[in-house]
Amino acid sequence: MVREGQDGSIPMGGEGPKLETSFMKGIRDAVELGYRQGGQLVRELSRKVFLADDWNAVLPAEALSWLDRYVPELARVYEVAVLEQVRDVISRSLREGLTLKRSTKELKGINREVSGFARHRLECIARTEAMRAYSMGHLRSAIDSEAVVGFEFSAILDDRTSGSCQTREGLMFRIGDPRLPFNTPPLHPNCRSVLIPLLAIEFPGGIPDDPRIDSLPDTSQRDIDVEAVRSVLGGDKQRSSRSEWVINQKKQNRHVWGKDEYDRYVEISEERGVKPSLLAIPMEQLQDIIDKRQGEWQRLSKSQGEKWRVILDFPVGEYFNPETREYVESSVLILTPSKTGAHAYPARPISEMRKKKGDSP
Repeated sequence: MVREGQDGSIPMGGEGPKLETSFMKGIRDAVELGYRQGGQLVRELSRKVFLADDWNAVLPAEALSWLDRYVPELARVYEVAVLEQVRDVISRSLREGLTLKRSTKELKGINREVSGFARHRLECIARTEAMRAYSMGHLRSAIDSEAVVGFEFSAILDDRTSGSCQTREGLMFRIGDPRLPFNTPPLHPNCRSVLIPLLAIEFPGGIPDDPRIDSLPDTSQRDIDVEAVRSVLGGDKQRSSRSEWVINQKKQNRHVWGKDEYDRYVEISEERGVKPSLLAIPMEQLQDIIDKRQGEWQRLSKSQGEKWRVILDFPVGEYFNPETREYVESSVLILTPSKTGAHAYPARPISEMRKKKGDSP
């Protein structure tokens, strides 16, 4: 008889560890293959890519953590799938009044069919997860190359193409786009779509915004799938909560002339010999920039916490230049999401940017 374990799974009679080990090895191999072949593709296009030969150089340590979280869950798919069948029999026996003898017979039948059922499911899982691992390696190799600035979603268009992939065909995403993890193949079981690297020499002015991205249909991706991509991108906490990206009015008022928070912030800033940046756009427009991911987003990886530089094609306010002691118009924002909400302020214009540890607020 099949018995349910304490964690809601079906014990696999000692096969669980073997299955998990097999998944881990296969997925690591697929990641490395994707990394190397992805790098070769970029090298052929730009001839400027360095390819690492050592496995440990393929992915940063924080990116490898997705394997530790992800692989055990794959191994449990075997058990969970069987458990669902068992629960279905028990549920029907209660609902339809099946006799104990008939219920027991059905359960024994499930137990005998487990091996064949699992093989069928695992074949689908293996194809999908091998594709996911390959995609992870491909993604990381592009990120490690300074030649790549983004990716184009490429779907195989035929009678087997899913609606979610068909609507994404040809869409382009910047590397720093928070929406990229939600649009990285595979988007569903047996997905055949891929991401094609886009080179900086092809887009000297940056990858243009595409309004279609904000109205894409949902996919069958799980949270753990999205988190895995974030990990490889180096942004585990990227867009982790909707509330973190909603403007905190009090924080934002520190950069709005005439507000009480602004007056208090002026006193604090003057002690440091600077003045607050001044936001010139309405709060609604600022929130719209965040929600629609307008402009070019660059994650400031060396800063404490999560912080983004957002480069727009229109003025958003004035930045106080501490060197000239003057305000200058700027189309650049520094955006900081947090558990208490987000806030943003105009930053040093692109034309005046210098190598600094951070932008003064």
